Amino acid sequence: VICVGAPIAAFVSDDARCFVPQKASVASAIGAASSSLSLCCTASVLHNFSDETFCAFLPAKTMTSENLSEVLEIVQSELFAYIKSQAMQMGFGCVSVQISSEDEYIGENHTQATLAAVYVTAEAVVQCAQK
Repeated sequence: VICVGAPIAAFVSDDARCFVPQKASVASAIGAASSSLSLCCTASVLHNFSDETFCAFLPAKTMTSENLSEVLEIVQSELFAYIKSQAMQMGFGCVSVQISSEDEYIGENHTQATLAAVYVTAEAVVQCAQK
């Protein structure tokens, strides 16, 4: 029997009839090295009903505006830049960034007046080897 994998030393006794290659602990590392990595960050945009403004909570700052479209455009742009920079800091240059959002309303009418929150998520999927 040939035994490989990082935890193999814990499972093989001295009297077992197994062959443990010299580099057995890294034999399965190729799967981890070639797999993809996903980074994710979500920003919340909350509707302040008392003054009809929208407050966005971003990784580096908080912003408030009466213009929801403007807030969402800035949030998407900043999340895109943030998640891409995080991937670069980890040594991953080739990432695919996707932006999605989920709206939360109060009541059955889905209008800006009943919009309670928007959750904007940026996800970077890394599909290349680390530098």
